[in-house]
Amino acid sequence: MLEIELAGDWIYRDRTSSIERLSALEILLESELNRKIRFTHQPRERQVIVATGGFRFHPPVGTYEDTAVHLYSDEVDPDKGSGGGSADSLDQFLQTLGDQVDMPVINQTQGEQNIHVPYCHHRSSGLSRIADQKKKKQKLELMFKHLTKQTELQFEITT
Repeated sequence: MLEIELAGDWIYRDRTSSIERLSALEILLESELNRKIRFTHQPRERQVIVATGGFRFHPPVGTYEDTAVHLYSDEVDPDKGSGGGSADSLDQFLQTLGDQVDMPVINQTQGEQNIHVPYCHHRSSGLSRIADQKKKKQKLELMFKHLTKQTELQFEITT
């Protein structure tokens, strides 16, 4: 399925559900490829990160920028080479964290959610490319330790 190429512009309404979008895609695939394909939702267990607590920023020590939250595990970059950005809400920041480590983050935090969170990500925060799950978990735990120190949020991996 992932190898099929369909030319064109893809536009969808934000208010449509994923079920509605997949139904429309089924119709498109049938008309373009002359194949009947059906998408079904199936529950599955997966590892997620649960974030709890209340956000309170503490400037990091030993980094190149003290006005941003730094995402790193075992190594701090000497400069801004790896990038960063800013989130307009705590949800957006936690989604960025999830993207860096390739795991969804469930926001169960308390307190203000519509906060501006500048962040820097270091090379050691890109955990999505680590195949060894034991090594990835160790690096995640280090990253959580650093994030808790900077934000007072707690992080836990659960199924």
